[in-house]
Parts: sequence; C-alpha cells; structure tokens
Amino acid sequence: MSTNAVKLQAIRQLDEKLLRIKSLKDSFQRPRAGWIAAVRKTLGMSNRQLAERMGVAVSRISKLESSEVSGATTLQSLERAADAMGCELVYTLVPRTSLREFVGQQARKAAEQRASYVDHHMALEAQSLDKATLEHYIEDDAQTILRELPRWLWNKAK
Repeated sequence: MSTNAVKLQAIRQLDEKLLRIKSLKDSFQRPRAGWIAAVRKTLGMSNRQLAERMGVAVSRISKLESSEVSGATTLQSLERAADAMGCELVYTLVPRTSLREFVGQQARKAAEQRASYVDHHMALEAQSLDKATLEHYIEDDAQTILRELPRWLWNKAK
C-alpha cells in the first residue's frame, strides 16, 4: 500500500471515529458555569473541598472555574480537577464536516488557484479556456491532488 493510500485510509478511519462523537456533540455542550462547577455542585462538593482534593488554595478553584468558562484553562488543570472529582477528561477535535471533505475542499481550492494562473496566462495569449473546459481541468487537478496528497496542500495561499 502506498504512503498516500495509507494517509487516505487513516483519514477514513479517523472520520468514522469522529462521526460517532459528532452525533453526540450537541448533547454535551458545556454548561454556562462550566463543567467543573457543574460536576462539583452536583456532587455537593464545596470549593474548599475540591481545593483540598486538588492540593491547591481555595481561591484557585474560583479562578479555575472562571478560566474554564473563558477558555483560558489548560488541559492539565482540567485533568486535575476531573480526577479530584472522580471523573476523566475527554478531549477531542470534532470536524465541522468530515476530514475527507475538508481535504477535498482544500484540494479543490488548490486546483482552482492553479487553474486561475493557467487561465490568466492563456488569456494573455488570447487562448482562454471556456468554462466547461476550465471546470474539467479543475476537477481533474483536484482529483490528482487528492491522490497524491502533496505536502504543500496546506501551505497558506498567496
């Protein structure tokens, strides 16, 4: 199996795993006060008690809870709080579409950019491509890019 085939297979496998998580994502929106506060209060645990279990000052718990809500906390802090409350931190990135679709969109953008360059230079020589031919060129190039998955695919467009 070629390196690119392995990459495509890895994309498909990760997409399958993430699709299961994506279907649950909306059920697990962070509570307004954050997960730490929600779990702590549900357990009937005070700030002082959580602080003792984590081995930190009581003032640290309020800061930890507010930093979770603002998005400024660290994974390490969340893990420590979760552990102190008998929980595990579950962390993932959930694609908005699918990884495969995202790669396809990027390949299409790259192909359009390359086609625009070619079409511009052909127009300078009065040899512009018609829209159907240009679209066919873009589709073929996008498919080639997808097969090859070149390292430059994720370079910032100029």
